Amino acid sequence: MPSAPQVSATTETPDYPPDLQRMLEMSAFAEVPGEPCLAREMERPAWTGEPEVRTRLREVRSDSLWLARWARENLTGRLAYAGVGYDFAPRPGAALTDAPPPLIYEIVVTGSGSIRPPPLRDRAKDVPVVVRYDAPLSHGEFMARREHGGPTARQLLPTLPGEGGSPSRSWAVYLMIGNSKKEGVVDDALSQCDVLRRAYRLPVLMEFFEGSMTSLDMMPAPME
Repeated sequence: MPSAPQVSATTETPDYPPDLQRMLEMSAFAEVPGEPCLAREMERPAWTGEPEVRTRLREVRSDSLWLARWARENLTGRLAYAGVGYDFAPRPGAALTDAPPPLIYEIVVTGSGSIRPPPLRDRAKDVPVVVRYDAPLSHGEFMARREHGGPTARQLLPTLPGEGGSPSRSWAVYLMIGNSKKEGVVDDALSQCDVLRRAYRLPVLMEFFEGSMTSLDMMPAPME
């Protein structure tokens, strides 16, 4: 991971549309403070590697796959994401704990119309299903914006081998940029932050690596 540039890529707070501004606020925890579009290297708590924790997460994911199918079939047009996670507060990465928070199954949808998902069962029966309303975009809308902004990113960032991101991954587009040791690559890329945010109409987070890649599979995190 390269060191942050000496001068921030953006010196003034841009005026963004309300939906984009809201997503920027939602994804801020994943960005290096004071460095717009520079992805923060997230610390992994030690408990994530404990065998008991990993086994329990795997069990709940396995026994909740059917609920993801239910969400896709019944919440078409509204679903942002659905899947198993930890009940971090206020946001993932904001306050790491010494022990794993409770597992929840989270269903995030646009709009305020009430939905009643069925409860989980089998090994996941003790995991609550939490519905969160008024998401800024559905998964389909997010991916359409990502596709629309891609050509601009590829034009502005010649060392960009691929992109990723989804509502379940910080509500941001992730851009992997190579040759980070080459002079000017990091600063030049970050200087395009505002242009890229407007092209995608989404938050943009850049991750830098040394060397180059001919191809990169950066698919969005799957809905469980």
